[in-house]
Amino acid sequence: MRTSDFLPLLGIISGIFALFVDAKNQPKWRGVAIAGIVLAALLSVGASLYDDHLDDLHRQLADLRTLVLQQNGVRAPETVAANPADLHRSVEAAQLKQQVMAKLPSASSRTLEIQYFPRFTSDVNPDVVIAALHQLGASVTQKAGTNPAVQSLPTNCVWAGDDVALDEARSVALALTAAGVKVRDIRQLAQGGGAHSRLIEIGSSARVEAMPVLSPTDIINRGITKRTDPSF
Repeated sequence: MRTSDFLPLLGIISGIFALFVDAKNQPKWRGVAIAGIVLAALLSVGASLYDDHLDDLHRQLADLRTLVLQQNGVRAPETVAANPADLHRSVEAAQLKQQVMAKLPSASSRTLEIQYFPRFTSDVNPDVVIAALHQLGASVTQKAGTNPAVQSLPTNCVWAGDDVALDEARSVALALTAAGVKVRDIRQLAQGGGAHSRLIEIGSSARVEAMPVLSPTDIINRGITKRTDPSF
């Protein structure tokens, strides 16, 4: 409820009080009642201006939230429904990504390849996120989806080849998290050697869908789930 909603009640009460006060025999109390009416009117104007200022501030904060989320690659519809926790998660992931990328060694003799499946473009703003992935010095391409069992699942996993640095995989996972993707695991590619050793895949897995969503801090503190891991 707005602050100004309460103040007209004070004016009404003061006005009623003034009606029942004898102006000749009780001039002091009638003066108090009139002062109450005037005060209520002044406070009502001030409170209305204050409430309008708060409304403007809330609109500005909402616009800022939308701008930050869109810059991080969150799709426009999701920015409208985002809550403060979503904003904090996105900002934290984007900041950690920059910190992790700053620690990466100079470019490898073999270019990092990143491939994503078609569903990925429906989960994020692809222009923004692909640009962020290019910051890793990677080639980024779309891969045809061939598994109908996961085509309805949202993007939830990152796979890394055997020669992908842990911080490269983390950077990708953090870029996705900043864009609103609920990453649930970072895994070794099943066929991660040879020509795929410098490959990162972004996609969906039914096996990880029931796993907890990784927070930005989780991503920083975890390694890559190996093929030998029982949960793989």
